[in-house]
Amino acid sequence: MATQYEKREIGRIMSGGETSGANAKNTILKALGFESDKDKDERARQKRIENLRAKQIVRADFELPTQRQ
Repeated sequence: MATQYEKREIGRIMSGGETSGANAKNTILKALGFESDKDKDERARQKRIENLRAKQIVRADFELPTQRQ
């Protein structure tokens, strides 16, 4: 369900007060209970960071002690 803020934002968008189409789309998606593009991008970025950290940990486990300097 839309919060009071989201309802106000949707009203502003519908009245033509929204300057960015992307912001309007994301606000409406969020109010309807869907994930906005911004949230999807952030989640994908976090996933890439986790994958890179996991690779570094695995790589460190397989290095010889002489390689760690």
